[in-house]
Amino acid sequence: MANFDGTVKIDTKIDHGGLLKGFQKMSAQSQKLKNSISETTQQIDKLQKELNELQNAPLESTAINNMSAQCDTLDKKLLDLLNKREQLELDTANTMGGIGSAAIPNQAALDSLMQNNKEWQKITAEINKTDAALTKYEKKLEQAKATEQKKRDTAIDKKATAIEKATNKLDVYKTKLAEVQEKESGIGKKLDSISNLAKKGFANMTKSGNKSNGMECFGRCNEQRYRKDK
Repeated sequence: MANFDGTVKIDTKIDHGGLLKGFQKMSAQSQKLKNSISETTQQIDKLQKELNELQNAPLESTAINNMSAQCDTLDKKLLDLLNKREQLELDTANTMGGIGSAAIPNQAALDSLMQNNKEWQKITAEINKTDAALTKYEKKLEQAKATEQKKRDTAIDKKATAIEKATNKLDVYKTKLAEVQEKESGIGKKLDSISNLAKKGFANMTKSGNKSNGMECFGRCNEQRYRKDK
Protein backbone atom coordinates (compact mmCIF):
# COMPACT_ATOMS: atom_id res chain seq x y z
CA MET A 1 0.00 0.00 0.00
CA ALA A 2 2.98 2.33 0.59
CA ASN A 3 3.87 2.31 -3.14
CA PHE A 4 0.30 2.90 -4.42
CA ASP A 5 0.21 6.21 -6.35
CA GLY A 6 -3.54 6.31 -7.03
CA THR A 7 -3.21 5.33 -10.74
CA VAL A 8 -5.97 3.09 -12.08
CA LYS A 9 -5.06 0.94 -15.11
CA ILE A 10 -7.91 -0.27 -17.30
CA ASP A 11 -7.41 -3.02 -19.94
CA THR A 12 -9.23 -1.82 -23.06
CA LYS A 13 -8.41 -4.89 -25.15
CA ILE A 14 -11.54 -6.70 -26.37
CA ASP A 15 -11.23 -10.34 -27.37
CA HIS A 16 -13.24 -10.67 -30.59
CA GLY A 17 -11.07 -13.37 -32.14
CA GLY A 18 -13.92 -15.91 -32.16
CA LEU A 19 -16.23 -13.58 -34.05
CA LEU A 20 -13.48 -12.68 -36.49
CA LYS A 21 -12.74 -16.34 -37.23
CA GLY A 22 -16.45 -16.93 -37.72
CA PHE A 23 -16.67 -14.00 -40.11
CA GLN A 24 -13.67 -15.25 -42.11
CA LYS A 25 -15.18 -18.72 -42.27
CA MET A 26 -18.49 -17.35 -43.53
CA SER A 27 -16.67 -15.22 -46.11
CA ALA A 28 -14.75 -18.26 -47.39
CA GLN A 29 -17.95 -20.31 -47.64
CA SER A 30 -19.68 -17.43 -49.40
CA GLN A 31 -16.93 -17.17 -52.03
CA LYS A 32 -16.89 -20.93 -52.53
CA LEU A 33 -20.66 -20.95 -53.10
CA LYS A 34 -20.37 -18.03 -55.53
CA ASN A 35 -17.78 -19.99 -57.51
CA SER A 36 -20.04 -23.05 -57.52
CA ILE A 37 -22.97 -20.94 -58.72
CA SER A 38 -20.86 -19.51 -61.54
CA GLU A 39 -19.58 -22.93 -62.62
CA THR A 40 -23.04 -24.53 -62.46
CA THR A 41 -24.58 -21.66 -64.44
CA GLN A 42 -21.97 -22.14 -67.17
CA GLN A 43 -22.64 -25.87 -67.13
CA ILE A 44 -26.39 -25.30 -67.58
CA ASP A 45 -25.78 -22.88 -70.46
CA LYS A 46 -23.51 -25.43 -72.17
CA LEU A 47 -26.04 -28.25 -71.70
CA GLN A 48 -28.89 -26.06 -72.97
CA LYS A 49 -26.91 -25.17 -76.09
CA GLU A 50 -26.16 -28.84 -76.75
CA LEU A 51 -29.84 -29.69 -76.22
CA ASN A 52 -30.94 -27.04 -78.72
CA GLU A 53 -28.46 -28.35 -81.27
CA LEU A 54 -29.76 -31.89 -80.82
CA GLN A 55 -33.37 -30.81 -81.23
CA ASN A 56 -32.77 -28.64 -84.31
CA ALA A 57 -30.14 -30.66 -86.20
CA PRO A 58 -31.28 -32.64 -89.25
CA LEU A 59 -31.69 -36.36 -88.72
CA GLU A 60 -28.52 -37.84 -90.17
CA SER A 61 -26.44 -41.01 -90.00
CA THR A 62 -24.36 -43.15 -92.34
CA ALA A 63 -27.28 -45.56 -92.81
CA ILE A 64 -29.72 -42.72 -93.50
CA ASN A 65 -27.37 -41.11 -96.00
CA ASN A 66 -26.76 -44.41 -97.80
CA MET A 67 -30.45 -45.28 -97.97
CA SER A 68 -31.34 -41.76 -99.12
CA ALA A 69 -28.76 -41.93 -101.91
CA GLN A 70 -30.11 -45.31 -103.05
CA CYS A 71 -33.67 -44.01 -103.02
CA ASP A 72 -32.71 -40.92 -105.03
CA THR A 73 -30.92 -43.07 -107.63
CA LEU A 74 -33.82 -45.51 -107.96
CA ASP A 75 -36.38 -42.72 -108.04
CA LYS A 76 -34.56 -41.06 -110.93
CA LYS A 77 -34.20 -44.37 -112.76
CA LEU A 78 -37.90 -45.10 -112.31
CA LEU A 79 -38.88 -41.71 -113.67
CA ASP A 80 -36.63 -42.19 -116.72
CA LEU A 81 -38.16 -45.61 -117.41
CA LEU A 82 -41.71 -44.27 -117.12
CA ASN A 83 -40.89 -41.45 -119.54
CA LYS A 84 -39.27 -43.95 -121.93
CA ARG A 85 -42.33 -46.22 -121.90
CA GLU A 86 -44.68 -43.28 -122.38
CA GLN A 87 -42.64 -42.09 -125.36
CA LEU A 88 -42.74 -45.62 -126.85
CA GLU A 89 -46.52 -45.70 -126.49
CA LEU A 90 -46.84 -42.27 -128.07
CA ASP A 91 -44.60 -43.21 -131.01
CA THR A 92 -46.49 -46.45 -131.56
CA ALA A 93 -49.86 -44.67 -131.52
CA ASN A 94 -48.66 -42.03 -133.97
CA THR A 95 -47.51 -44.66 -136.45
CA MET A 96 -51.04 -46.04 -136.47
CA GLY A 97 -52.92 -42.76 -136.80
CA GLY A 98 -52.94 -41.83 -133.11
CA ILE A 99 -55.43 -42.49 -130.37
CA GLY A 100 -58.95 -42.02 -131.73
CA SER A 101 -58.13 -43.48 -135.10
CA ALA A 102 -59.76 -46.60 -136.45
CA ALA A 103 -56.73 -48.69 -135.42
CA ILE A 104 -56.54 -47.21 -131.92
CA PRO A 105 -59.95 -45.87 -130.95
CA ASN A 106 -59.03 -45.25 -127.29
CA GLN A 107 -56.35 -45.63 -124.57
CA ALA A 108 -57.54 -49.12 -123.67
CA ALA A 109 -56.96 -50.21 -127.24
CA LEU A 110 -53.42 -48.79 -127.11
CA ASP A 111 -52.70 -50.53 -123.81
CA SER A 112 -53.90 -53.82 -125.24
CA LEU A 113 -51.76 -53.31 -128.32
CA MET A 114 -48.65 -52.50 -126.30
CA GLN A 115 -48.98 -55.72 -124.29
CA ASN A 116 -47.59 -57.58 -127.28
CA ASN A 117 -44.71 -55.09 -127.85
CA LYS A 118 -41.43 -56.70 -126.72
CA GLU A 119 -39.70 -53.37 -126.10
CA TRP A 120 -42.66 -52.19 -124.01
CA GLN A 121 -42.63 -55.50 -122.09
CA LYS A 122 -38.90 -55.11 -121.38
CA ILE A 123 -39.30 -51.53 -120.15
CA THR A 124 -42.32 -52.45 -118.05
CA ALA A 125 -40.44 -55.32 -116.41
CA GLU A 126 -37.60 -52.94 -115.59
CA ILE A 127 -40.11 -50.44 -114.18
CA ASN A 128 -41.62 -53.07 -111.89
CA LYS A 129 -38.18 -54.21 -110.74
CA THR A 130 -37.01 -50.67 -110.06
CA ASP A 131 -40.24 -49.79 -108.26
CA ALA A 132 -39.90 -52.85 -106.01
CA ALA A 133 -36.29 -51.94 -105.21
CA LEU A 134 -37.32 -48.36 -104.46
CA THR A 135 -40.04 -49.55 -102.10
CA LYS A 136 -37.52 -51.79 -100.34
CA TYR A 137 -35.00 -48.99 -99.83
CA GLU A 138 -37.68 -46.54 -98.73
CA LYS A 139 -38.62 -48.98 -95.96
CA LYS A 140 -34.96 -49.31 -94.99
CA LEU A 141 -34.68 -45.54 -94.97
CA GLU A 142 -37.63 -45.22 -92.61
CA GLN A 143 -36.11 -47.87 -90.34
CA ALA A 144 -32.78 -46.04 -90.33
CA LYS A 145 -34.55 -42.78 -89.47
CA ALA A 146 -36.51 -44.47 -86.69
CA THR A 147 -33.30 -45.93 -85.23
CA GLU A 148 -31.54 -42.58 -85.36
CA GLN A 149 -34.57 -40.78 -83.90
CA LYS A 150 -34.58 -43.23 -80.99
CA LYS A 151 -30.90 -42.51 -80.34
CA ARG A 152 -31.57 -38.79 -80.52
CA ASP A 153 -34.55 -39.00 -78.16
CA THR A 154 -32.37 -40.86 -75.65
CA ALA A 155 -29.64 -38.22 -75.95
CA ILE A 156 -32.22 -35.42 -75.57
CA ASP A 157 -33.64 -37.08 -72.45
CA LYS A 158 -30.14 -37.35 -70.94
CA LYS A 159 -29.42 -33.68 -71.66
CA ALA A 160 -32.77 -32.61 -70.22
CA THR A 161 -32.15 -34.71 -67.09
CA ALA A 162 -28.66 -33.25 -66.71
CA ILE A 163 -30.09 -29.72 -67.02
CA GLU A 164 -32.73 -30.49 -64.40
CA LYS A 165 -30.14 -31.86 -61.96
CA ALA A 166 -27.82 -28.91 -62.53
CA THR A 167 -30.71 -26.47 -62.05
CA ASN A 168 -31.69 -28.13 -58.77
CA LYS A 169 -28.06 -27.98 -57.65
CA LEU A 170 -27.95 -24.29 -58.58
CA ASP A 171 -31.05 -23.61 -56.48
CA VAL A 172 -29.42 -25.35 -53.50
CA TYR A 173 -26.25 -23.27 -53.90
CA LYS A 174 -28.27 -20.05 -54.07
CA THR A 175 -30.24 -20.97 -50.97
CA LYS A 176 -27.08 -21.82 -49.03
CA LEU A 177 -25.42 -18.62 -50.22
CA ALA A 178 -28.33 -16.55 -48.93
CA GLU A 179 -28.08 -18.30 -45.54
CA VAL A 180 -24.31 -17.82 -45.32
CA GLN A 181 -24.53 -14.17 -46.37
CA GLU A 182 -27.18 -13.57 -43.70
CA LYS A 183 -24.90 -15.08 -41.03
CA GLU A 184 -21.93 -13.20 -42.45
CA SER A 185 -23.86 -9.95 -42.25
CA GLY A 186 -24.88 -10.67 -38.65
CA ILE A 187 -21.31 -11.35 -37.56
CA GLY A 188 -20.12 -8.27 -39.43
CA LYS A 189 -22.64 -6.11 -37.60
CA LYS A 190 -21.50 -7.53 -34.25
CA LEU A 191 -17.87 -6.82 -35.11
CA ASP A 192 -18.77 -3.26 -36.11
CA SER A 193 -20.72 -2.83 -32.88
CA ILE A 194 -17.79 -4.08 -30.79
CA SER A 195 -15.41 -1.83 -32.68
CA ASN A 196 -17.64 1.20 -32.13
CA LEU A 197 -18.00 0.40 -28.41
CA ALA A 198 -14.24 0.04 -28.08
CA LYS A 199 -13.64 3.38 -29.77
CA LYS A 200 -16.26 5.07 -27.60
CA GLY A 201 -14.84 3.54 -24.43
CA PHE A 202 -11.32 4.58 -25.34
CA ALA A 203 -12.49 8.14 -26.06
CA ASN A 204 -14.26 8.31 -22.68
CA MET A 205 -11.21 7.01 -20.84
CA THR A 206 -8.98 9.51 -22.64
CA LYS A 207 -11.34 12.29 -21.66
CA SER A 208 -11.42 11.12 -18.04
CA GLY A 209 -7.65 10.90 -18.01
CA ASN A 210 -7.36 14.48 -19.15
CA LYS A 211 -9.67 15.60 -16.38
CA SER A 212 -7.63 13.70 -13.76
CA ASN A 213 -4.43 15.31 -14.99
CA GLY A 214 -6.09 18.72 -14.67
CA MET A 215 -7.19 18.06 -11.08
CA GLU A 216 -3.72 16.82 -10.20
CA CYS A 217 -2.16 20.01 -11.61
CA PHE A 218 -4.70 22.16 -9.73
CA GLY A 219 -3.82 20.42 -6.45
CA ARG A 220 -0.07 20.83 -6.93
CA CYS A 221 -0.44 24.52 -7.85
CA ASN A 222 -2.46 25.22 -4.68
CA GLU A 223 0.11 23.38 -2.58
CA GLN A 224 2.94 25.48 -4.03
CA ARG A 225 1.00 28.68 -3.41
CA TYR A 226 0.35 27.62 0.20
CA ARG A 227 4.00 26.94 0.86
CA LYS A 228 5.00 30.29 -0.70
CA ASP A 229 2.50 32.22 1.36
CA LYS A 230 3.64 30.49 4.50
